[in-house]
Amino acid sequence: SVPDIQFFKVGREPTILIMACDGLWDVMDGDDAVRIVKDLLFDKKLSAKDGAARLTELAQHLGSSDNVTVILIRFYWEE
Repeated sequence: SVPDIQFFKVGREPTILIMACDGLWDVMDGDDAVRIVKDLLFDKKLSAKDGAARLTELAQHLGSSDNVTVILIRFYWEE
């Protein structure tokens, strides 16, 4: 398994980090995961914990035959 590692500067805009095992990435690419997580956290106002649970459920629904572990980290900035 080869991890997808990217480096970037975090600004003041809403930022999330998706950490997941291959059970998620076997059935979903990174762009889809980001789009879904943005919808769950920012449009539907779910917590990171609930968003991770929903993403896990979706991966299982899409047919992942591996274990699925998802951790969402949401960064907040004080003004």
